Amino acid sequence: MLPRCRRWSGKFCWNRSGWADVEPAMKPRFAWGVAGLVGLVAVVAGCASATGARPDLSAPPASFAISSLAPTPSAVPTAETCGSVETNDFSAATVLYQADTDAVPCLVRAMTTCRPASLYITQTGVDSGADYRLTITGSATNGCKGRLHVNSFALGAFPSPTPITAECITRMQDTDVLIDCPDGTYLLPASVASQRVGQIDNPPGRP
Repeated sequence: MLPRCRRWSGKFCWNRSGWADVEPAMKPRFAWGVAGLVGLVAVVAGCASATGARPDLSAPPASFAISSLAPTPSAVPTAETCGSVETNDFSAATVLYQADTDAVPCLVRAMTTCRPASLYITQTGVDSGADYRLTITGSATNGCKGRLHVNSFALGAFPSPTPITAECITRMQDTDVLIDCPDGTYLLPASVASQRVGQIDNPPGRP
């Protein structure tokens, strides 16, 4: 225990009994203080080193940032437009009276590899009709997948009938195209008839 000092003089202090040497008593405490300070510095340095070696948790790794990005959608092939054809009755016994140049052959070529292609078919009657759009959408077991969109219309009818879309299978029969749909089979002949169905070459009274 350090002597109780009333006056200090260097390493000596004055108490009731006179001047006393306090250095022997202070040396152990000074050594302990130095050792404690050195230990504290070592602990602080160790924490700083561990903090520097630890990865920054506030930002995700680059690999995570890349993997979390949404995948880029692949390009969707554009369907080739083969034109349009017209008929009085689009059915299993279709007869075409008008067709754009290369319309049906264009569809046939697309069906060889089932690549996307579309063909418009117009059915006209006396007071009603329908617009069809046939689109080749992919490969099938016995042909190609085809989607048939139907928009019917009638003169004077309101509202118009709701459009219908059917998933079908298109296949070749000789040089003609058959379209098998849930409601039946449709035919697209390879050629146009010589005249429109119901047309009269020589009406009465005409020479």
